[in-house]
Amino acid sequence: MVELKQVHQLIIPKARGRAFEVKKGQVFRLTCIDGPQVADMDVFNRKDFKEAFSSSFTRSVMGSHLTTGAQLLSDAPHFRPLMTIVADTVGLKPSRRGAVSHDVMLGRCNRKLHEWFTGNKRHPNCQDNLARAIKPYGMEQHDVHDPFNVFMRTGLGKDGRFFYEDPLAKQGDYVEFRADVDCLVAISACPGKSSGPVPNRLGVEIFDVVRPRGVKESEVWAHIKTPEPPRGMRK
Repeated sequence: MVELKQVHQLIIPKARGRAFEVKKGQVFRLTCIDGPQVADMDVFNRKDFKEAFSSSFTRSVMGSHLTTGAQLLSDAPHFRPLMTIVADTVGLKPSRRGAVSHDVMLGRCNRKLHEWFTGNKRHPNCQDNLARAIKPYGMEQHDVHDPFNVFMRTGLGKDGRFFYEDPLAKQGDYVEFRADVDCLVAISACPGKSSGPVPNRLGVEIFDVVRPRGVKESEVWAHIKTPEPPRGMRK
């Protein structure tokens, strides 16, 4: 019913970060092109960088792990969808321990965290990767926010502590996002152990959405169902 016309593509090198713009109505596809790889993703309103993705608001409304139909919500006072997931080849299949893909519970790894755990003061990390990616847009370290951890497989143990497992995603798996406002997206190919035993690259493709004549935009996405808020949050 709809055609995706590619207008741009780029490669995110392993253990590095990149930023790119996605216009309202466009779709971008994030792909594990070599094999499993966690992507720490930050999203900003391109016209107002103060409006950014909120993992806490998104988690509260959409759940701890996201798939097709879930919206990436911005922080207060804006609190609106920045992007919507429109396709996901991995899904939310739980492991035996209950780990699920596409996490919005954990924060990004950073230099201090790696130093704390390993003693390594120069370990590559998502905080620095994302900061370098957004620097050309006039932003700095403090503008990096908690990410949407695409392909990251996490769970909550009986002891109340988070854990992660190797990603379920395999080579060729992808997630597609529709931009609901003009967005700046920054992604780090996470160099941490949550990505699995071998770091890999990530592929990004940006598409214009071509609708058949006479088809309304609302009809194009009619099959995408957004989760309802938790029962206690409904009116």
